[in-house]
Amino acid sequence: MKIFYEVLKCCPLFSDIAEKNLSTLLTCLSAVQKSFGKGSVIFSADDHVAHVGVVLEGSVHIIQNNYWGNRMILARIEPSGLFGEVFSCAGIEKLPVSVA
Repeated sequence: MKIFYEVLKCCPLFSDIAEKNLSTLLTCLSAVQKSFGKGSVIFSADDHVAHVGVVLEGSVHIIQNNYWGNRMILARIEPSGLFGEVFSCAGIEKLPVSVA
């Protein structure tokens, strides 16, 4: 994950962390790096979210399907952006949106 330190330093969550401490912090947080292909679902609506994600490259869409099945993109998260933090930290049992 060291190759993404520049991206992580731009993330508000890690912006004030010295690079020499970043590796230790990521280990303490049990951070893992995952890759998802275009269109892959990271979190589905009604999932329980217990993790926060940081986009390292590419982008992530926050999606909501309405009553008629129409898909609406509510937000696009770019590199160094966070997702899932609102739901995991608020203790919300079921995710009201999908993340792809």
